[in-house]
Amino acid sequence: MNATGRDGAVTDFSGLLRPPPLRPGDTIGVAAPAGPFDPERFDFGRARLEAMGFPTVCPDQIYERDGFLAGRDEDRARTWNDLWSDPRIKAIFCARGGYGSMRILDLVDYERVRADPKIVVGFSDLTALLLALHQTTGLVCFHGPVVTSLADEEEDGLDHLTRLLTGLPVFPLEIDPDRVLMPGRTEGPLLGGNLTMLVHLMATPWLPDLSGAILFIEETGEAPYRVDRMLTTLRLAGLLERCAGIVLGHFENCGDAEALEGVLRGNLAGFHGPVAAGLPAGHGRPNLALPLGPRAVLDTELGLFGMVENYLDSSPTQVGPAF
Repeated sequence: MNATGRDGAVTDFSGLLRPPPLRPGDTIGVAAPAGPFDPERFDFGRARLEAMGFPTVCPDQIYERDGFLAGRDEDRARTWNDLWSDPRIKAIFCARGGYGSMRILDLVDYERVRADPKIVVGFSDLTALLLALHQTTGLVCFHGPVVTSLADEEEDGLDHLTRLLTGLPVFPLEIDPDRVLMPGRTEGPLLGGNLTMLVHLMATPWLPDLSGAILFIEETGEAPYRVDRMLTTLRLAGLLERCAGIVLGHFENCGDAEALEGVLRGNLAGFHGPVAAGLPAGHGRPNLALPLGPRAVLDTELGLFGMVENYLDSSPTQVGPAF
């Protein structure tokens, strides 16, 4: 059974809260829940959003700076909550990652999110916020470019983002057969994001249950031994064994490529489900946006990864061709 909220968003029997798709002319609000940003790159990324047909609202607060944060915790959280309350705003993009979104998880007004679901897009440090929103409300969130990274995004990534958020099909994505670590086929809710943030959410109430999930992992700037340490932590905590499959995105600037490959294979070879690397998502280009929460499928024999459950509330074609 599905339940429809006052704004038209749909919550289904699986507990997913699907936001409405964007339409041309819809307004995007910009928040800075984490670190301060470079104004030039921000302006370039904002211009790209507006060129895609979406006017933007950028509250004055997001330009604040408090050391390594984009303002005080209470101010960043207030801006976030206010954007959710603004009926003009149909989607929220994050200005930048960096660090700091974890600090406001207990200040977010999750009831506002339930009352008026919106598209929310971010990655890197924002993994914490995306997963907390999904865990607490069931909201489908989107792991994708922040405003500053849009300055570098390739045309394929921009087209994918636009189509994804407006309800047009973008899946399935191809999997490189040379990057298959463990063969197989599986389905499950797509969850995950930045590896460091996943580890830091452990033992908090904000990490979703990974049982039966396809776990997406990406990373940047971590040496192979640190990647090994984090994967080992997930394994020892019993989190990896709960997953149905694993898909790896970009591992940008993570040291020697051969050493990194050895770490990934050493930790994930022997996993009970399919494992594929090389998904073009996360730090790096392109950073293809992915919906977190709905069911996905990973099929290494067909070399395809895609969605088998809609992630927006009103388009029957979002998931693309079945496979």
